[in-house]
Amino acid sequence: MIEFLCILMGVVAGITVVGALLLPRLERRDGEAKDEKDAESIMGSADQLQLISNRLAANVSAHNAKMGAISQSISSPDLAQPERLVAAINEIFSANQAMQSQLELAQRQIKQQTRLIEQASQQARTDVLTGLANRRALDEFVNNSIQTNDGEDNTSCLGLVLFDIDHFKSFNDTYGHITGDAVLSSFAKSLAQWCGDECYPARYGGEEFAVVFTDSSLENIAQRAANLRHFASSQMIQHEDLELNVTASAGLCAIQPGDQLSSAYERADEGLYRSKKNGRNQGFWLSHDGWLPFPQAGSSNPKTPAKPQKTTASSAPVCSPPPEPKAPEPAPVPAPTIEGPTIQTVPLSEDVLDLGNFTERLEPNLKKWNSGDLPVSAFMVEALGLTAEKDPAGEHWSKIVATVQRNVRGIDILCAYRPNTLCVVLPGCSLDAGIERVNQIKECESKLRTKTPFDNFAFSICKISCLENAPGLLNRLEAALDEAHDLKPTEFVVHNGDSVSYRDFE
Repeated sequence: MIEFLCILMGVVAGITVVGALLLPRLERRDGEAKDEKDAESIMGSADQLQLISNRLAANVSAHNAKMGAISQSISSPDLAQPERLVAAINEIFSANQAMQSQLELAQRQIKQQTRLIEQASQQARTDVLTGLANRRALDEFVNNSIQTNDGEDNTSCLGLVLFDIDHFKSFNDTYGHITGDAVLSSFAKSLAQWCGDECYPARYGGEEFAVVFTDSSLENIAQRAANLRHFASSQMIQHEDLELNVTASAGLCAIQPGDQLSSAYERADEGLYRSKKNGRNQGFWLSHDGWLPFPQAGSSNPKTPAKPQKTTASSAPVCSPPPEPKAPEPAPVPAPTIEGPTIQTVPLSEDVLDLGNFTERLEPNLKKWNSGDLPVSAFMVEALGLTAEKDPAGEHWSKIVATVQRNVRGIDILCAYRPNTLCVVLPGCSLDAGIERVNQIKECESKLRTKTPFDNFAFSICKISCLENAPGLLNRLEAALDEAHDLKPTEFVVHNGDSVSYRDFE
């Protein structure tokens, strides 16, 4: 009987705790959740808890009624006979065992539903793509930090940094949204790797991320934010056969005593705006003397603490507010321009751009790639010995073009540079990745020659330099391709930006 009472008390306590702590959170979450699936999961588990509670209450009432009836029967004179008394005692034990089984089942069901609620609640606070805390969780964290710290401890400081991936729209426009998602995921992984348990990273929205720091001073936080921005901007992102170097701009401010959430975000966003206006790939922070650029990454001035303090919503103090900024906004730095030679147009080849459209499309993209420090390579391939007499209708050339297209990506840019010659630009591909493409096309040569009358392929490939323009690129590739005419069929020409070398096909 004592064991039965203990189980009963435990189940009642469990239902009380779940009702008091989880259900109000579910009602609050239902109004805020953007993900309907999470909201439905949470409310479904809440309904299950209500059913379990109602069923258990009914079972307890039925058990109490039965115990009352047995209690009355025990006082009956008929139980003076030993066999009737034993039967009543057995009935009590049987009823208690049944009730104990019902209580144990209820305990397991409550535990299962509570776990499902916690999982759904965690999912509602997690960004699906990056795995970081989402905007909702970030808002709660910053609000809790503000509310639980009154500013009396001025020996420590809480700082908010907003990061924005530079030229992110160009990644989506140039490579597609799948690659854009890979960029977001990889950048978030870099933040999480650097932060560990010492600060709080989250996805703020779109291509913007936030990190909450705690340290002994805002100067130390500025140094750590600079180190983090440099680390995340130094990572090479590998996606399929792309190699992307993604940079980020940043803005940092202190979270003040009694701050409003929107005010903290606005100050950090102003620093982010200054970083973008000043040329991107940098950060600004709101010091006591106004807006300043981030310190040099890895610098010992200001000194970075040996063991950064761990950021928690319940213990992170805030620092005193700096005065209003007075520093003027820095002027943007104009990008350099390079003039190139005029290029003669050549006849249009089927399914690829003519030279005029190719150049028009290539020039703005070169600027985007250069500003994002993206690796880009390009190659030319010429079908030697394919004369107009052998291919008057261009049917054989169409087969060669189709073979090249099957071995490049949809984002690559193809051009009919001159008769029987294609130029292919490979955005996001290093020189080594471009050479792999050339080898793939070369492997198709012998099979093609059985169907089309040409002697062999001549290849030239080059790495596009950081200040390349379309005329200079094409002139380099053409000069290298002309050299390839005199090479063995097993060789091709590589221009690394400084010099020309010959390589054998793999």
